[in-house]
Order: sequence, then structure tokens, then C-alpha cells
Amino acid sequence: MTTDFDNALADWHRADAAACEAEAASAVAGGSPAGADPDRLQAAARRLRRDADALLAELVRALHDGGEGTP
Repeated sequence: MTTDFDNALADWHRADAAACEAEAASAVAGGSPAGADPDRLQAAARRLRRDADALLAELVRALHDGGEGTP
């Protein structure tokens, strides 16, 4: 059973990953700030999204398992 907190946390992770992707895309489209490499920014955004997805999957597994074995 998920709680409002669990749902809010999942929403936050999705919004945070989307914001990172949008920032990287904006930097690439507008000429990256401070001389940052657009390819590196895109790669970083993909890594952040993958990390956020992994954290969300871990949260869902922990909730499904009733929280057993989670720190």
C-alpha cells in the first residue's frame, strides 16, 4: 500500500529527472553556458534520468515487499 508520502516522493523524483533533462536540452539548444560540452550535458541528463528511474524502481520494490530488507 502506498502512502501520500510515497506518491509525493515518486513524483519528486520524476520531476527532478525531467528538470535535469530540460536544463541539459536548453543548454544544448541555446549554446551551452560556461562553455560546457553539449554532448556531456546530454549524457549527464541521461545518467540522471536512469538513476532517478532506478531509485523509483527500488522504492516500488520496497513498497511491494512491505519494506522488508530496506535500510
